[in-house]
Amino acid sequence: MRINPEKLVYRLTLACALAQVALVLLSWLWSAAMPDSSVRSLLSSQGIRWFFGGFVGHVASPFLVWLLLGVWAVGSLRSSGVVTSAVHFFASTPSLLTPLQKFAVRSTLALLLLEGGAVAVLTLPPHAILLSVTGRLFPSSFSMALVPIVAFVCVTVSMFYGLLAGTFRSLSDVCRGICSANHALGPLALLYVVACQLFHSLCYVFSVSMA
Repeated sequence: MRINPEKLVYRLTLACALAQVALVLLSWLWSAAMPDSSVRSLLSSQGIRWFFGGFVGHVASPFLVWLLLGVWAVGSLRSSGVVTSAVHFFASTPSLLTPLQKFAVRSTLALLLLEGGAVAVLTLPPHAILLSVTGRLFPSSFSMALVPIVAFVCVTVSMFYGLLAGTFRSLSDVCRGICSANHALGPLALLYVVACQLFHSLCYVFSVSMA
């Protein structure tokens, strides 16, 4: 039985929302029954101020940026057709591709190697720019920018292939291709916001430090 990804996201969102409601009620009941416990109520004046005052800060995290970049990268790869063409090219079925598509795949591979080489120059030498002050790769500027780098590579190779293969014929086509998966952004963003607030609420109720 095939599971609809969109329905799965909606169900997870509903589960998180119900868990949030249950947490609000349980934290209130627990703190009322055991006022000396470390459990904090979300319905107290302090809890209400925390919930509304910290909402934006809780949601504004790198994960939200990664979500946006991931959706754009997937949209670019799917709309350009580079993945399908690459599979045919390397799976001994290049006859399914037109000469223009074969040329586009080879050129895109060269661009991918060039970008990979640029990343290697910035990370592999002993005193590379993207290494930490102690010379480590994790954590470092590279590890912090890993998702943006991967997304950038996906978008650029998709644009390059699409323009060479004729999938994209104008700047408008390129932009539409990048945004072609935006229909999935709404449900995922909704799940992210609800799940993020639930996580921070749990940390607040049970006095878990986020440091």
